[in-house]
Amino acid sequence: EDEEDPELQFDITTTFSLPGLEANKLLDAHVTVKNNGTSNQNVMAIVALYDDSDRMINVSLISKRIDSGKTEKLNAGFKLPSKIEGHKVNVFVWEGTNLSDSTLMPLSDIVTLQ
Repeated sequence: EDEEDPELQFDITTTFSLPGLEANKLLDAHVTVKNNGTSNQNVMAIVALYDDSDRMINVSLISKRIDSGKTEKLNAGFKLPSKIEGHKVNVFVWEGTNLSDSTLMPLSDIVTLQ
């Protein structure tokens, strides 16, 4: 088998529009993905907000096709609630174009903002 390790195929950098969670503010995650592999891939960035009981209470995602050797920027986010004590945002980068067709194959570690 000569399958490429998907995590090694991509260089992924995530930054946020805020230094931490702030009540009622708009939070954007900026995910830069470089496809180092030999094949074109659909990837999606998933931004998920969890409450203090670790329940997902909001999610936003964006998908892009990234051709071999190219770099794309994916931005996704939402307005934060008025109560954010104990909340966190996780960003996942997975293969696929949406949650129903995804292989659920992570392409990066989870990035967390609190």
